[in-house]
Amino acid sequence: MTSEIADAVHAAAQAAADLALELGMPDDKCVQFYNAAVLAASRVLDPAGALSTEGDEGKLLPDSATRVEAILASAIKKSAVRVIDLFQEWDLDRDGTISKKEFRRGLQSTSISATPADIDALFAKWDSDGSGALDYNELNRALRHGLSSLSKEVSLFADREAEGMLLLGRGQKAAAVKQAKEAKEAAKEARLALSPRSQQLKDAALASEAQRLADMAKAWVADEEAGRRWTASKWLASRSISNVVADALELPKLSQDATSQFRYVKRLTRAQIEQLLASASLSGLTEFVVAAVESLQDQTTGSGEVLNEKFATTAKFQMTYGSLSLFYGGLESLLGPPKMYKGPSHAERSLFNMMEFEHLADKDSKMEFTAPNGVTTKAETEWTVVCCPVKGADYPERTGYREHHPSWRRVPTTLDVIVHQMEEQCNKRLRAAGHSELILEELVGGRLYTGPMYFKYNTVLRSKTKDATMVKFAKDLTKGNLYTTTIHAINSCVIKLSKLTKAGKVWRGIKDAVLPKEFWVPNDMGVRGGIEYGFSSTTTNREQALLFAGGQQLEDASTIFEMQMGMVDRGADLTWLSQYPHEAEVLLPPLTGIEALSVEVEGSMLVLHSRLSLNLASLTLEQVLSRRRKMLMDMVSGIELELRDQLGEQLFFFGRSLLQRALAYGPLSKDPEWFNDDENFSYVMQQVLHLQHGLVSQIHRLHVEEPELSLRGWSLGGSARVLVLAGWCTHRVASASGSAVYEAFSIDLRDAMLTTSEALELAELMTKQPRLTALDVRGNHGIGVQGAEALARIIESTRGTGVVSRSVCGVSPSSSSLEVGRVLHPVECRLLCAELRTFVWADGVAASMGLAPRKDRPATLNRRGAFAANEWQPLLWAAKENHLQIAKKLIELGVDVNEQQPATGQLSAKLSALHVAAQKGNVEMVDLLLAHGADRTLRDKHNNTALMLAEKKKHMEIIMRLKGEGGIMSGRPGDLSA
Repeated sequence: MTSEIADAVHAAAQAAADLALELGMPDDKCVQFYNAAVLAASRVLDPAGALSTEGDEGKLLPDSATRVEAILASAIKKSAVRVIDLFQEWDLDRDGTISKKEFRRGLQSTSISATPADIDALFAKWDSDGSGALDYNELNRALRHGLSSLSKEVSLFADREAEGMLLLGRGQKAAAVKQAKEAKEAAKEARLALSPRSQQLKDAALASEAQRLADMAKAWVADEEAGRRWTASKWLASRSISNVVADALELPKLSQDATSQFRYVKRLTRAQIEQLLASASLSGLTEFVVAAVESLQDQTTGSGEVLNEKFATTAKFQMTYGSLSLFYGGLESLLGPPKMYKGPSHAERSLFNMMEFEHLADKDSKMEFTAPNGVTTKAETEWTVVCCPVKGADYPERTGYREHHPSWRRVPTTLDVIVHQMEEQCNKRLRAAGHSELILEELVGGRLYTGPMYFKYNTVLRSKTKDATMVKFAKDLTKGNLYTTTIHAINSCVIKLSKLTKAGKVWRGIKDAVLPKEFWVPNDMGVRGGIEYGFSSTTTNREQALLFAGGQQLEDASTIFEMQMGMVDRGADLTWLSQYPHEAEVLLPPLTGIEALSVEVEGSMLVLHSRLSLNLASLTLEQVLSRRRKMLMDMVSGIELELRDQLGEQLFFFGRSLLQRALAYGPLSKDPEWFNDDENFSYVMQQVLHLQHGLVSQIHRLHVEEPELSLRGWSLGGSARVLVLAGWCTHRVASASGSAVYEAFSIDLRDAMLTTSEALELAELMTKQPRLTALDVRGNHGIGVQGAEALARIIESTRGTGVVSRSVCGVSPSSSSLEVGRVLHPVECRLLCAELRTFVWADGVAASMGLAPRKDRPATLNRRGAFAANEWQPLLWAAKENHLQIAKKLIELGVDVNEQQPATGQLSAKLSALHVAAQKGNVEMVDLLLAHGADRTLRDKHNNTALMLAEKKKHMEIIMRLKGEGGIMSGRPGDLSA
């Protein structure tokens, strides 16, 4: 393998190993990875050569540790750096030894490509006494010995590696930099000609290393600014060196004329500056001061306030800011709360639907408008771009982007893609930090703002200044559409994303505007500044802000806000969700406080150094939506205190448990959005008061010792009766122990004047509480057909499942009998039919003894268990009892009128309902069954038809009904043939 290829192999392998280390690979694995990369790269780059990293003459190149030692020794020899200088530079803590940590830093600062494992191996080799630190003698001996013992091949290799390396010896840095740069430039063309591919790889590795060093330098600057690193420049600044120079220039004393010193300095000539500085022994600063004075020549004034006054003659408008009272009021005091909307095409009310309405169906939705950035569009178009873009559609774009900056054009992206980016770029980080996640409405709002819709949103907000011109402009632009919910969503987006923004300085450029007096005259609290009504777009790039602020003419009004973000007060980086990500926008929310700290003049530009304060009174969407729910919870805390006085210590804890469990089951199980419906909120507040009254007045009846709770004839009024029952059920389940954990319980609510809504709530309670196996709601005709149907469906839902039997007619483990009256209310009829067709029943004692039923006496049935196919047929029972009301309802519910007893049973006669009715002589039942299609030709186990059974019993009227032509009837009741 040639030396050029070997050179590239090691550079590429080292870059790969460094990356692996950054990604978390252990040191020993990095070494193995490095060696494997060397071997793999040699095979790819030099397939015709040997399969090892050999030099020009086939001799093996050095191992990693030896390679580092050779490069370092060769660099010392070439640069003539003294070992003592190198030792002192690496001994950072000046303790006379070099620790392993200092050794690593020292080697890394020389830009030698080496893994931590290589460095540690070399350190162990040089640490001859095993003390864990290198003294000067050990370092000197190791380097001298290492250089003298190098082979020719290794020495040549080390010389090539050391060619671009810097050792920062005392007084030799500049010379070394220059020498290295000249050597690299001179050799570059030759290297490329010899091995273009290998040099390309090496250059990439060197570029990566250069970036690493640049990042390190940037970190050092940050450390200096934060006070974590001492530097001479910062120390000198703290010693007021500028005052020394100012004294040397013999400035005039400050007077009423604030510009006297500015005019004096601006008129200084080079000769005057040289003379003044020489007198103060500061001649070395002459060129610097002369250049600084020259930069003042295009500046018209040194006073920011004076410049702002001059802007008043050319500015197109004056910026308007609010007072502290506006700041403390928050966004809701400005616009009102966000609202939910259902609309004709949606099943539920939501904030998203309201945002959609604001853009697609409000008065200005189809009106064209032109934003200051040159885009002419409509609100409905922008909603489509963000939420449902059409593939291939041509949407409005900023002026000049198509022709001059095609890569800057916005790319419509489906909402699914942006939602995925939200999870990856945002919500994972928010979750990890324990913050609330971004939701869909906030995502859509933030993305809409980065397009031309920002113009409408900010116009709405700034019209709240009550400035007549701005109010009229907003009315013309939006036709009264305040975009309230959308602006709340954007604000919430900014609040959440600000938690992910790194603190630092941001800039905002504004042109054609003049600052109001509040930024120049302190208020009663000694503060200058104001409250920005709208959103504020800023950038972390000062040059970009200067571009935004730049005017066409020298006298044009140009202002730069320089703002320091802090631990709490930070804007939101919208880059990942922006329609124009190249802008790297950092957005501040509405009602941000901007406090003026100092003002400078740069040429014809006003630079305002300020501190920002985010509006903590403005809430996220969840906080706004949860406000009413929180009001309820605060109210409950007060009720608990009242219960202690009303119930006394003995019953208080039981009553509080019922209250808390009832609320957890009912109101507090609702989503926060539910409370923002005025009807819902009004209802639940009243319901909670009724719940308090119910617990206080009924607590002595709500015993939990027995599984049956008797509330027959319950007279408690109000809307919280089912909540009381829910609290009792959940308390009983939670407090049960031992065998009682699995115990079923029942509630007797006969004649309790239940309503339809309460019946629906009871059905839901039975669904959520499987151990509530029995209710008795008979005598509550007020539940109506709808309420009866809901309860009946609860019973019928268990049909054929074999689960625990349930009842709404009072059948429980302790009372398995069911009474079926002869005349039933339609509500009770429906409930009874649900139980008759769901479970297996047997006749009561009287019927089993052969006693004939009386028309004025209810029939009694005993439940035998869950449903079993064909063992029990309720229509046959109704035919036998001649219970026309039950039979008719069963047929309405879909029971087969021709169903027969199964032929498999020993006691089964394979009878149908018509057989039974004909045999019993129940004329009305026969008429009912025939009217609904009963088959008269069906035969029982003994081959009898219904007619034959009637003839045996001599029921003449039934016989006549069962005969038609020639004695057989057509099938309609009372229709006899000749």
